[in-house]
Amino acid sequence: MFGKSMTMNFAITATLSLAAAALSLATATPATAAPFFFSTGDPDGKIATASRPDSVGLFEIESADDFVLTGRRPSTVPRSPG
Repeated sequence: MFGKSMTMNFAITATLSLAAAALSLATATPATAAPFFFSTGDPDGKIATASRPDSVGLFEIESADDFVLTGRRPSTVPRSPG
C-alpha cells in the first residue's frame, strides 16, 4: 500500500516532531511574577458617582442610585448635619 520511501518519510517526520516537542518541553520555564500589595486605603463612607444626559456623540451615564443603603458608616466619619 505505502512505498518504502513514504514510510521512511513518515518515520523521519514523526521522529523530528517528537524531538522538537521534547526539546520545547525541556527548555520551557515556568511563568513567574513578583508579588505586590495594593490597597485603596481605609473606607471613609464616601461614594463617587457620575451622571450625564444623553447627547449627540455621547452616551448617557446614570448615577448608581438604585442600591439599598444600610445606614452603616465607619465610626471615623462624622455624621452629616440634618
